[in-house]
Amino acid sequence: MLVNSRELKFLQEQKFVGATVPGGIARLGSSSVLHTDQLLRLSHDLPLVIEVVDAEDTISKVLPQLDGMMQGGMITLEKACVIFYKKRME
Repeated sequence: MLVNSRELKFLQEQKFVGATVPGGIARLGSSSVLHTDQLLRLSHDLPLVIEVVDAEDTISKVLPQLDGMMQGGMITLEKACVIFYKKRME
């Protein structure tokens, strides 16, 4: 899946405070099959994690739409304590 995934674009359209897609190089799924980014294998099933930062109620409102976009996988909701935030000067 590309970094410019439809999920990330959706979050941008919803004006989320932040969303990050860290690079996943391998995963072991529920079927115990290893998925990697090996050069000789053009994989379309590499892990994709989108970390989202916003108020809990804002996130809760879009969960049904995100669930509908997913073909498999999981959505987790974690509480975060933001220690430091500084907007980039442009």
